[in-house]
Amino acid sequence: MGEEKVNEFLREHLYGGKYGLVKTRYSLDGSKVVQYDTVTEKIRQSAGEDMILHMDDGSEVVIDEKSALYYPTPRKKINTFAFELKTEINAHEDNQGWLFGKNYKNTDYYLINWITLPDNVEDKF
Repeated sequence: MGEEKVNEFLREHLYGGKYGLVKTRYSLDGSKVVQYDTVTEKIRQSAGEDMILHMDDGSEVVIDEKSALYYPTPRKKINTFAFELKTEINAHEDNQGWLFGKNYKNTDYYLINWITLPDNVEDKF
């Protein structure tokens, strides 16, 4: 649910909207963003595809959105983000994390989101 809310916000304010990447024809590597599509298939999302930017030269840019959803912090604290390099599946087996994992080979860029809250919020969830 949290991921959906963040994606909804990004679609409305970053990718779309009055000042979004499409409207402003944001330039990325010399090409301009003309359209975006949200990836909804779980298998593709698990492979690091959350958003596809379509560029004016016909190319596509794959964005993997990473959000620190479960550690919202008040604005006064230090913002940090953990990049998952390796995970322990069980006591006897390790697995590559999402940053260098072979299952994430389609990702072109990571969009890192820090979720911050006003100081007076009691319930962070």
